[in-house]
This record gives sequence, C-alpha cells and structure tokens, in this order.
Amino acid sequence: MTSRRRKTRKKYDSEQVHGSDSPNFLEAWDGEPLFVNFFVPLLFPMPLMIDTLKFERKENVGWLADMHHYPTEKEWVLNTPTQPRGTVNFVSLRFFHLIKENRPNDDPMVDVMEVANRVVGNRASCTLPDDKIIIGAVRTGKVGHTIIEAVTTLLPEYSESGELDTSKSISKSFDRCMEHIDEIVKAYRAITLDLHARSVNRISTFLAVPYSVRKPDSVDNHTWLSLFMANVGGSSVVPMREACGERVSESVNVAISRGRSNDPLARSADRRWAGRRALEVEGNFGSAIIECAIGVEMALNSVLLLLAWESGLSASEAAMWFRPPSTVTARVKSRYGRYIGGKWDVTDEDSIVGMWHKHVVIRRNEFVHFGKEPKESDVRTSLWAGEMLIAFLRERVIESRAKFPKTALIFVGHVNLEREGKYTKRMRRQVKESDIAGENWVREFGMWVDSVEQETRR
Repeated sequence: MTSRRRKTRKKYDSEQVHGSDSPNFLEAWDGEPLFVNFFVPLLFPMPLMIDTLKFERKENVGWLADMHHYPTEKEWVLNTPTQPRGTVNFVSLRFFHLIKENRPNDDPMVDVMEVANRVVGNRASCTLPDDKIIIGAVRTGKVGHTIIEAVTTLLPEYSESGELDTSKSISKSFDRCMEHIDEIVKAYRAITLDLHARSVNRISTFLAVPYSVRKPDSVDNHTWLSLFMANVGGSSVVPMREACGERVSESVNVAISRGRSNDPLARSADRRWAGRRALEVEGNFGSAIIECAIGVEMALNSVLLLLAWESGLSASEAAMWFRPPSTVTARVKSRYGRYIGGKWDVTDEDSIVGMWHKHVVIRRNEFVHFGKEPKESDVRTSLWAGEMLIAFLRERVIESRAKFPKTALIFVGHVNLEREGKYTKRMRRQVKESDIAGENWVREFGMWVDSVEQETRR
C-alpha cells in the first residue's frame, strides 16, 4: 500500500509554520490520544450568530472521559460546562469570518493560513488586523470568507497488513469533520436559501487543507501546520453576506436537529433548495423541475404521514396509501381534504392545487417521460407554483392545529406558531394535558415512517 504520509505532513517554510521547535507528535505516533485540528475554508460566507457547534458521534472513545472537548483557550481556562462530556466521540466546529471583499484573483489559502497560524500560535506570520476577523458569532455587518476550525479525535486506522496507518487515520478524521460541516451547511441553506451555499465534501473543498495535532491535555501545544491533500476542488467569488441574526441562527439549530433525526421535511427543504440552485446558479432547467417536483411531493407525503400517525393509523394501514399504483395526484385528490379541509381539486387551474398540478406535476412528467426540455420562464413558474402549494399546505395545517396539534408543531414549528400568534391558550392546554411537548417527536415520527416504508415493500 502506498503511503500518503509524506504529503499529509508536508511542512511549510520556517516563516509560515508554528515554529521549527514545534513538537511533531506524529513522528513516532503509536495510537496514543491526540486531537486533530483541520482548517476548512468554505467557498461562500456563512455569517451565523453561532460560536461553536459540537456534534456527538456513534464511536466510543474511552480516553475522552473527563477530557476537555473545546478548541478555544478561553473555554479551557474557564472549564465551561456547557456541553456533556463522556466517552462518545465528537466533532467540534468553530467559525472564523474574514471581513474582506472576495476578488477573482484572491488566493483563498492565504485566508486559511491566516486563521490556522493564529490558532496554532504563530502570530508572527499573520498579516490581517484583528478587527478584520470575527471569531464565532457574527452579530452585525458583512463577511466575505468563512473558515471552520474542525476538531476531533485522531483515531488509529490500520493497513491491510495490520500496521498503524497514520495517513489513513488523518483521512478518516477529516471525513468525519466534513460530514458535520456539510450538515450545518445544509441546515443553513434550507433556512436562508443561499444559492451559493454548496455541499461540502472532498470534491468541493480545496486541494490541500491545513491541519495540526495536539495532545488532549493542552490547547496551545500544536504541532507545525501540515497539509492534508483532500481532493481537487475549485472556488468562485461569492458576494459578502449580511449577518444572519438571531432568528435565522435559531432556525438553523432547529434544522440541524431535524436533519439528524432523518426528518423527511428537512429533506424536502433541501430538495427545493437544489431546484432553486439548479435554475439560478447552474442553469440546469431540467434538474430544477425534477428537484422542485421531488421536494414538493416529499412535503405533501410528510404531512399526510404526520396526519395518519397522529390519527393513530398503523404503519401497515398508512402503507396502503403509498403502494403502486397510487400516485401523489391521487392522494392529493382523495386524502388531504378529509383531514385538514381546503380545496384540493387538481383540475381547477385557477386554484393553488390546480396550478401545482399543471406547472409542476405535468411539466415534470413531460420532461421525464418525453424529454421535453422546459424553458427558463417555465421553470420559474414551476418553482413559484411549488412554493405556493407548500404555503397552502402550511396554512391548512395551521388552521387544523386544534385537531392535529402534533402535526402543526412538527410541520410548522413551535417557534413559528408563537411568532405568528397561532400558539393559542387552547393549544397550550392541549399540549400540557396530553403531554405531547416532548422534544423526541420528530425522532418518534421518523421511526414510524421507517416502518411505513418497510410495509410498502411487502
């Protein structure tokens, strides 16, 4: 097996690293406890009002017990007890935002190294004034570049011959970090509809990502900065973003929770975002139609499943609605009105449901079955009709909240209901009396949907 260790441990010249006397914990690493810090540049600014995020993972790491899990010296000194500790593996993300315009000829690695050198303590190599870097939450103003410091454990991986493979260990750690960076990006773009917020993975990142390692008993004793050869990536100039504010940042946190619970509503939002991006950024009209149709159908199906779940139907009963030859059009015509009322006649082209059927369902079928390429104006109408149906569906769910409070709370959200004055005293009393205010609703519903899916295969 060819080792990439020499590439991933490439050393910068003496003026760009933490210092020639920096320890090299990987030189004779035998698998002892180490943290690894990656400095991952996003290809777009993400000015959230969030300082750090910690994601717990499935792996169990015994030496993490009673260890400090934070990347910042301040939290180390204060011993901030704001996150649970234990032996569960983690990925901790800290956000750095640069207040500068993006220009076509800018080298993004200069910004990345600016942040990385600050973290590892090599301030002599930093050239950007302190007031041009926001560490953590963005409260006001605009930012041009976001860089994420991702901290996780360096877990030993082994080659096929059973030997400790340092390069593979670093690579696996990097993939764990990228998984959760992409998680927050998906939540961010679902809330903001930022069409430049592309997925984060090996292909979309830069060729090389700086990293350092340190022992768990120190926050400032880093090794020199090395380069991890991630993949061939690209970059584009993205406009600066206004600070998102507290409301958007809170919504992103909620969206993260939904996404981690495999919530189909979160997946629906991501597909609709993909449709908008396909149109506005990629100019791919066919993909935009497909993504729009999928996203709206997922939302429709999710609400119908919520109503069935709250009505007490079994998974096998609900599965009958989704078995072939059942279609989304057939379900729209026959199922929704009896639960949440409203006009669901797909033949009435002047109604919201009729416009969705004409501009989304039929146009999608024309493209898929007959290869009829839609025009840009057609796609814009389709995306508009799809969002109008989502808004109509949301309105009907809110109007039916007395009968289906769980559906309203999951689909619309507790915060949005309160914000719109729809979280009435009666609904509060219903929630209190029926003890249905638990935070595990989305997870419980997701498990029930999994059972429905299994039943549809029988």
